[in-house]
Amino acid sequence: PHDDAAIELQNVYLQALEARGGVRIIYGGYNKNKIFLPSVDQRCLDCDVSTRGLVRVMKFEEKRTDVNIATELLHDAYTGGIDSFVLISGDSDFIAPLVLIRHELGRQVVVFNPKDRRSDLANYASFYKDIPRDLPSMCQLPDAIPIGTRGNLICRPAAWRL
Repeated sequence: PHDDAAIELQNVYLQALEARGGVRIIYGGYNKNKIFLPSVDQRCLDCDVSTRGLVRVMKFEEKRTDVNIATELLHDAYTGGIDSFVLISGDSDFIAPLVLIRHELGRQVVVFNPKDRRSDLANYASFYKDIPRDLPSMCQLPDAIPIGTRGNLICRPAAWRL
């Protein structure tokens, strides 16, 4: 929240993905709320919440992304003539769409879980594999990606390089 460049860097990354082709971005959103939460004092981590003071914080919550992805999965399963799907997530919110896609429509669903713990999705996927959390960072785009036909480039920020 305190990095003004983060939004711009995210937009550049999404632009680069679209420029490479074969990727359609499915957007969600974020809610930003100022709320009061209990303060945690390192000396008193086991204290009762009522003994700690409240502090005002900015809370960011991701909204609609999972629902939008699940909707697109189901739409493609019903209308796209697609036989197999790959989902990179460990979020159990995807169980219901996986059940429909696999059992109602007979399609294959491969799940790669980048989280630190095994996901319930393992019970519903055609194939499931936990992947190292740092694997996505090892699959970065090239340092520069051409955009359009005029020689314009999108360049990876130096901080994003391995």
